[in-house]
Amino acid sequence: MKKSFAILSGKGGAGKTLLATNLATAFSEQKGNTLLVDADFGLPNAHIMLGVNPERTIDDYISGEHSFEEVIHKVSPKLSIVAGKSGSSVLVDLSAENGTKIWHGIQSVSENFDYGIVDNSAGAENHTMSLSCIESTLVISLVDLPTNFLDAYSTIKIANQEHKIKDFMICINQCNSLTNARRVFDKFNAITTQFLQVSLHLTGFLPKSEKIEASITSRKPFYHNKKNQEHSLIDSIMKNLDGNAL
Repeated sequence: MKKSFAILSGKGGAGKTLLATNLATAFSEQKGNTLLVDADFGLPNAHIMLGVNPERTIDDYISGEHSFEEVIHKVSPKLSIVAGKSGSSVLVDLSAENGTKIWHGIQSVSENFDYGIVDNSAGAENHTMSLSCIESTLVISLVDLPTNFLDAYSTIKIANQEHKIKDFMICINQCNSLTNARRVFDKFNAITTQFLQVSLHLTGFLPKSEKIEASITSRKPFYHNKKNQEHSLIDSIMKNLDGNAL
């Protein structure tokens, strides 16, 4: 596996899964074989946004019923998913140890994929941090709201102080222009770097649009529509993640 990305947010509703599913679609179509792992154990719905209903889930791997390879579901020729399971008793109180187990599972199939994307739970739970901070680039989905700023800051603080992560990629969600995205980023960056020795990098933005809402309703990634502005924005984020930030 060339690169892996852990998609995080401080709070639910920041567009984390939307970003993860469309990035996974973009990487699979433009870059190579891509594995999306739904590790959002509170509200796992990446498979819904991709319009698939896998027979097996990550729950079957954690419980020991199946190997990691056996719970991988093929979405398209170059995109696969390990889906989450809502209401799982196994995953409700997932430990840091099991977060590490999932990463070992990803590593066991890494030779089959060029890119890995992990859609994590919102916040800074033990399993989220243990899974996110192992050899992955951390991508924070951020919305311009005080509560989201506070929770995103807390997530970055824990990743930095407990796991020694210093670099974070930031995607501004529900934002209507790059100018506004830079404004939001600069504000959050100033707050964060005042107290933490970290480097934040703006990777791009996504708007709040009818096309995005329609894609959620239709259970199809908006990236499939190449005529949309949103398609180009995901392309830009993907290239920045695979190369340099804005």
